[in-house]
Amino acid sequence: MKVEQTYVGRITTTPHKYVPGGQYLAVRAISPADSMLRIVFESEAGRITRFRSGRAPEVDLVERCG
Repeated sequence: MKVEQTYVGRITTTPHKYVPGGQYLAVRAISPADSMLRIVFESEAGRITRFRSGRAPEVDLVERCG
């Protein structure tokens, strides 16, 4: 997956809560000053289906508003 190649060493992968075999890929910022910022990609069958960015812990919440 290109996301994993682009953000080598900065990704934490966890199982998707609702998609069997899917994953969340959380990318940490490089700068220590931005340590609370994340990009979270959602994948299904090896393809990115959604992404979001923001401040932890809010960006890590699975259920979205609306």
